[in-house]
Amino acid sequence: MPSILGQAGSETPGLMAWEDYEYDTSKYEDTNPPVPGHPCAFDASKVVPDYGKDIIGQTSPSGASEDQAAAFIHHNGPVSCGINADVFRIDSDDWFVTPDVCGRYSDDIDHSVTCVGFGVDPVKGPYWKIKNSWGNDWGDRGFIRVARGVKCAGLGSAFGPVPVYKDISGYYPASDDALV
Repeated sequence: MPSILGQAGSETPGLMAWEDYEYDTSKYEDTNPPVPGHPCAFDASKVVPDYGKDIIGQTSPSGASEDQAAAFIHHNGPVSCGINADVFRIDSDDWFVTPDVCGRYSDDIDHSVTCVGFGVDPVKGPYWKIKNSWGNDWGDRGFIRVARGVKCAGLGSAFGPVPVYKDISGYYPASDDALV
């Protein structure tokens, strides 16, 4: 069964416009939906017209090297990814998980985050910039940097799908030259 919203055969017909679906910023216990007092407000009659009509499939940087995945993210934007959340127990003022800290944790993925970017710290080396769902009071305003190139806590080995519109060739850079 396809999992991309609006893709032919998916159970969800698409997405509502931002202004039609009020964002719920209340504090509530971190549980799986439905959350009592915070029901889903999805209204299929308000799905953006023609949402997903050009989706031809999906792709992902999963299975690629971490450098290839970074090039994919540079070219296409943020991608969901998996990590072992135990790595977030670090005691670091700069919220940077170094390669030596990575070695303390297994690669058993149990949490989803978003890989929003990557870079190279002049002292600590290459890293992924991760956005977590635990709010702005966690990490560096909701973000953390995790060592890249070592599959830290499973990060870099599992990425979520990205919908492909029209021609898949446009989703992959011509080379890893996109990495800076």
